[in-house]
Amino acid sequence: MAICTDWSNHSTAWLMHHGLGLRAVLMDLMAGVEIKGDEAMIQPLAEFSKRNASHVKGILNLTIPLSESPM
Repeated sequence: MAICTDWSNHSTAWLMHHGLGLRAVLMDLMAGVEIKGDEAMIQPLAEFSKRNASHVKGILNLTIPLSESPM
């Protein structure tokens, strides 16, 4: 991102985690909620991930397989 001056990409990684909604998933997991894949928060996360797969790979070094289920 052009506006990011953090050369270690910590700011960009945080932004990607936030955009994906990973904090909400983590908070639910820490509260003991079992996530099965049919929760309302998982579908938008999967759609965002697939739309931005190349950015997720570039920033988080995490490959999003487009043919896989949200889980």
